Amino acid sequence: TDPQTWRRALSSLGDATTPTGNDHLPNDKTNSTTTRTSATNYWPLFQFQDPNEAAKFSRIDDVIMGGVSSSTFLDQPGTDYAKWLGICRTDGGGFCGVRTRPFSTALPVSSDAVGFFLDCRLVSDDEPHRRVWKLSTRTQNDRGEQLYQARYELVDNENDDTNNDKKDGWYRVRIPFDSFKLVRGPRQVPDGPALNVSGGIYQIGLTMSKFDMGVNVTELDNFRPGFFEYHLKTIGLYSLSSSSSSLAEPLSLTSVPNVLSISNATRTTPIALQALRLIGKLFFTEQSQRRKAALNLLRQRRGLTRWRAIRYGWRSRARSSGIVAA
Repeated sequence: TDPQTWRRALSSLGDATTPTGNDHLPNDKTNSTTTRTSATNYWPLFQFQDPNEAAKFSRIDDVIMGGVSSSTFLDQPGTDYAKWLGICRTDGGGFCGVRTRPFSTALPVSSDAVGFFLDCRLVSDDEPHRRVWKLSTRTQNDRGEQLYQARYELVDNENDDTNNDKKDGWYRVRIPFDSFKLVRGPRQVPDGPALNVSGGIYQIGLTMSKFDMGVNVTELDNFRPGFFEYHLKTIGLYSLSSSSSSLAEPLSLTSVPNVLSISNATRTTPIALQALRLIGKLFFTEQSQRRKAALNLLRQRRGLTRWRAIRYGWRSRARSSGIVAA
């Protein structure tokens, strides 16, 4: 059987929700240089009206740990945002993610910056609280398991009367540096050092997960699996300085280093981690994990025996190929 057959089997069970929500675009535009809202200064790093920005990101879903979730990050021609969408399943995993490919050199961070900001919205449903949203970053030029991560909520951090960022469902979310914790996988590293960006950063990533932040693995009680669609307009840095004249030299889009090619990014991955990923690909391929999950769903929800579920897959594949199954 092939993965397409099993995906048809999965979809026939109706376990993915249908995307809904407001899809009207706002009329506001973000400048590529420093902007101020009240006492907050913003430095955009990635702005997705540029059709080349989304190509700097790659997915990192739970298939790396034996799960069957899948997502993609796409440019939206003619708009000022990118789409991150997919299906998150809890079988063997429970998270979807995207991240920049590693920067070729450290991205300098102004000493006035106090955190990251996102211009984003969830359009697939109105239950962002039933998922754990995280932002991650690296301060070392490596691809090891440890990185810094912070949880954020999809709520607007601009509440003054002069700001109108929250329209058509858009939120301007601020994630302060002091909320980041050193993590290894879904676990927080006990007594890990605080995030220090004085030497710059090498990567930025987004995660949607069933796993909450904690020293022990903790799952969100009412996590909502299935389809999600998240729009991202801007990723940047912010400061709380009351006057833009007190800022260090502002960052602009030209300050962001190039990202490494896929081949070069692979070469920077530690040898031990490369070996683990190779073993994972040999024994836990994405295709085999999806077939296994589809088999389990057919047995649990339709009451099929293992043999009858396998025959169902064969027949589905035969029908899709125009072959009459015996």
